[in-house]
Parts: sequence; structure tokens; C-alpha cells
Amino acid sequence: MRKKFKCINGNCNNKVHKKGFKCVSCSRKGRIITKEWRLKISKAMKKLKIKPPSQKGKHYSEIHKKRIKVGLIKYWAEHPEQAKERMAHLKGIPISEEVRKKISLSKTGKVQHHQSNCQCAACKSKRGEYDGKNNPNFKHGQGYAPYSSFFNKQLKERVRVRDNFVCQLCGVPELEFYERLSIHHIDYDKNNCGLNNLITLCRNCNCKVNGNRKYWKVYFEKKRRGLNASLY
Repeated sequence: MRKKFKCINGNCNNKVHKKGFKCVSCSRKGRIITKEWRLKISKAMKKLKIKPPSQKGKHYSEIHKKRIKVGLIKYWAEHPEQAKERMAHLKGIPISEEVRKKISLSKTGKVQHHQSNCQCAACKSKRGEYDGKNNPNFKHGQGYAPYSSFFNKQLKERVRVRDNFVCQLCGVPELEFYERLSIHHIDYDKNNCGLNNLITLCRNCNCKVNGNRKYWKVYFEKKRRGLNASLY
């Protein structure tokens, strides 16, 4: 039998064949692997059809988990471009309900701390960057214009009856809501109260069509033309 010696690292219990040497695992600790080296390793593994060892079923201690978490946070903070690429790569991947529940439970009760120069929509609105003319939905003050006197309860009820008390976008009837359906102006002109220019929508859909107005105007005009002339 060939004699084996203990690794010179005091915390290691592995055996080596020569005295005064480190074992393979201890000798690799702290070694920096370049991108070229990684590519060579991956190409060699593909040629030999060797799969990397799976991490499934591996259990980590709480201390180990915290170390991994801190290390990942530091790494992604130092490499923001790579973080964006990874997030773009993860888009479209289906997530099961169990994973969604775990994510929601992990985030409950936690407050997100944003930086002073954060570019998310919530921080921009807090800083007032979406106020007035800077808002993408700003229409030169048209939202504050008064409605025509012809746009009354009788006209609204007539449009609801014509549309069978159903939202013309999502198709949900008024009975499933706890409020009356809204009446929307197709061309966004409050003074144009003709029946051809009015359509029944629920509150959510009415808020939805306030953005991207050109698209929704063409969409409802095409829908109106496709329906029976007696209804419109």
C-alpha cells in the first residue's frame, strides 16, 4: 500500500501522496479563473459530453445561505450591466404557483430602499417628475375641460341599454360590478355626444383606454363599423 500523508492545511482532513503538500480542494481555493479559461473548460466538457455536477438536493446551512446572499448582492451591485442581461434572460420563463407564494412571503413586511437617483416610476412620481406637462398622459389640460350639457343620465342610460349593459372591451356584464358602467367618448372629444361616438366600458377598461389614445380610437372605430348600423 502506498503511504498517504495529511494535508498541510490544519483544518483539512484529506490525504495526499506526498508529504508537505496540499490536497486538490485546498490548492484550488482562492484561484482566479479567467473568462478564457472558463471557455476552454466548457468546450472540453462539451466535446467529452460531460455534464456539470447538479446542485439539486444540496442542503446549505443558514450561515452558508447568508454568505451566498451577501456575495450575490455585492456582485450584482458591482456589475449592473450583467444583472440587466440576466433579468432580460429570465423574462418569459413560467413560474409555478408554489414559487410565486414563496416570493410573496419572502417580500411581505419588507420595505424597499431606493437610491436618491432611482429611475423607477414610483420614485419619479415622488420627485414630481411626472407632474403637469412631464406626464406622458398630459393632453394640454383637456382632462379638466367640462362635459357637454347633452351628456346627461338619460343619454348614458340609452347607451348602456344599446350595449346590453356589457363592457364592450372585456365583455363583463354590469351585474358582476358593484357600480354602473362608464360611458366613453371614442374620439376623446367631450362635446361630441353623438351615439356613434359613445361606447360602454367598465371603470378598469375606461382607465386603460386613456393611454395610447390613437390606438384605442382606431380600435373602437373599426369595432363600430363592424357592428350593425341600427345599433350605432
